[in-house]
Amino acid sequence: MALLIVCFFSLVLCAYAIQLITDARRCLPPGPWPLPIVGNLLDMSNLPHRSLARLAKRHGPLMTVRLGSTVAIVASSPSTAREVLQRHNATLSGRAPQDSWRGGNHVANSVFVLQQGHRWRALRRLGTEQLFSPKRLELLEPLRRDVVRVLLRDVSEQAASGVPVSVG
Repeated sequence: MALLIVCFFSLVLCAYAIQLITDARRCLPPGPWPLPIVGNLLDMSNLPHRSLARLAKRHGPLMTVRLGSTVAIVASSPSTAREVLQRHNATLSGRAPQDSWRGGNHVANSVFVLQQGHRWRALRRLGTEQLFSPKRLELLEPLRRDVVRVLLRDVSEQAASGVPVSVG
């Protein structure tokens, strides 16, 4: 039994050493020191956005966080996120999709996970021309204004009656 426990811990330590060596070779951004098996999950609280903000103060706006066996690169400031998305757009557009995206066949129609090619360029052009053009945004301004007006009215009514406001 003791030999089995020693073998298990030896295996965990070897896997951890290999993980650290491969992370060092991949030139990842700095981040908190990961523990074997769980990574940085113990650094996370029930409010992960606050945990990541606390870690960003210590390690900078671009950091590596290991969540179990998954390596995540976190860009915690708008300027850093903009730079990463502009500079590494080709790499990010071809990343492996989550299993939940495969269920509804969303993978075939997503600019985020398609490999760069004819379909990716066509979907990106369509989004730029039809969704985010100044003309389209100007046409949708009255709708956005009405939605904000309804939201403010509902919040005001709930606050005046003393009912807690659900912002979910």
